[in-house]
Amino acid sequence: NYPRGAGSKRPTSRRSLARGSGLPGDGPRPVCSIVNVPGNPLVVEGGLNGTGGWGKEKPPECGKAKDYFKVNGKMYCSNHPDLSGIMARDGTSLTGIVVAGATIKWFSFPEEPKPPWKVCWPPPSPPPPPSPPSSPSPPSLPPSPPSPPSPPPLPPLTPATQLVETVDQLRERLKDAEGLCTDRPGALSEGAWFDGEGDGCDEYSSNNWCDEQGSTDFNGEGSAKDHCCACGGGDDRAPSGSASLQLQRDALFLLGGSELSCTTPIEVSIRSSPGSTAIMNAEGVSRHFLVSGGCRLTLEGDITLINGRADGDGGSLLIEGGEAVLRGVT
Repeated sequence: NYPRGAGSKRPTSRRSLARGSGLPGDGPRPVCSIVNVPGNPLVVEGGLNGTGGWGKEKPPECGKAKDYFKVNGKMYCSNHPDLSGIMARDGTSLTGIVVAGATIKWFSFPEEPKPPWKVCWPPPSPPPPPSPPSSPSPPSLPPSPPSPPSPPPLPPLTPATQLVETVDQLRERLKDAEGLCTDRPGALSEGAWFDGEGDGCDEYSSNNWCDEQGSTDFNGEGSAKDHCCACGGGDDRAPSGSASLQLQRDALFLLGGSELSCTTPIEVSIRSSPGSTAIMNAEGVSRHFLVSGGCRLTLEGDITLINGRADGDGGSLLIEGGEAVLRGVT
């Protein structure tokens, strides 16, 4: 509904509008009702700032204002001190309020013309753009493969198992099992044999000195031909045919530049001590094991082989005509 006799016009396409022409209305107290109020904030434009008296018709809440609104029983007048808009006595502005579905009554007093007055509802804000579709979740990774079963626990140490504490002991136990020749200790020192200039069996072998100087006893230690296997001496041992060796707890074995070898048809088992680790370090100058000649080598337990190196095949383990079984070894 629009004000009676106030020259109202229909809403424009841009916004809903109720507008007075500024002319006096018909009758002592023209009133109109604005219904179906949209749910958008009100915009009030115009100069309802008259100061003339209202006589008996004047609502006391509005002082000297000529026109006023009544929204849900509350008076809004145009006599605010700064003439900034339609205000209630408690300072509440009509501009900007949302009264969706309420009825607004417009009271006009027509003693004199007044500037046009407008009540508008701007068009509602456009709806927010739709949210972009969410990216599809990446395909889930396949489940991790099950962990390999733990190796079975090692059997307890038996009387036939020999405890090995050093690399030299390990080499000797392998030689015992194979029945290989062992260099005989020096006659005086009872240690590793050497000649008068400090050269031992390895030097005689690598330099081919056995024929020229192997028969001479230079320092009372005996001759190379009596004490060095490379020169035809040394001690031969009957092969035991097998060896069961257990490494010292948490031991570190430095191979010293030469591999451990098993080159005859025997059974050799090397394992770590229960509940402990063992490390065999080839120091980057040799492989760890050579297995050949029908030897069957078993390594088991928490044994770690590191820093193996070879110019050809088998940087850690070379098998040529033998067999190797590894359980729990890294």
